[in-house]
Amino acid sequence: MTLHILHEGIHDKKYFETFIKDDLLKKYECKSLKARQYKTNEFVSKYIKTQIELGNICLIFGDADFQNTEAKKPKNYSELQALLCKKYDIKIDKSKIVFIIVEEIESWYLAGFDNAFCKKNNVKYYKNTENVTAEMFADCRIRPEQSEDQFRNWLIKNKTEYKIDEAKQRNSSFKVFYDAKE
Repeated sequence: MTLHILHEGIHDKKYFETFIKDDLLKKYECKSLKARQYKTNEFVSKYIKTQIELGNICLIFGDADFQNTEAKKPKNYSELQALLCKKYDIKIDKSKIVFIIVEEIESWYLAGFDNAFCKKNNVKYYKNTENVTAEMFADCRIRPEQSEDQFRNWLIKNKTEYKIDEAKQRNSSFKVFYDAKE
């Protein structure tokens, strides 16, 4: 069985390849698709439907700041999930399609580094990373002159310090993802 991860951008892909992929490979063959790289939602819709027909599982990631054509912003997970289903013209089969809504992927980058690691390295620690925004992530940089990409790459270099159980405790969307993959 193949697990197809549909993500929105390069930072999402880097996160999965660095912190999660090895663990996922113990159970699944993994493929990732950057949903935004295609000009039409029809391609993504056909891709998802084909994978489901083949018996594969799709994890679909959407930012909580998901842009839609309707005037109002989604209020909750269910509403956002419904918008993504409408966008990709798919029906929900909870055994085959899992939606993961993340405020920002940066919240997952921070979630797995415990308080001791953060103190030792002068990284701002959030007990709950769920609502960490890109701006809050930028505030965690070790040096003010360090770019967000340099900070992200520094975290990646320290991936051996990343703890899955820590991430599950500090970020509920990560827990939903991690529990869904099992």
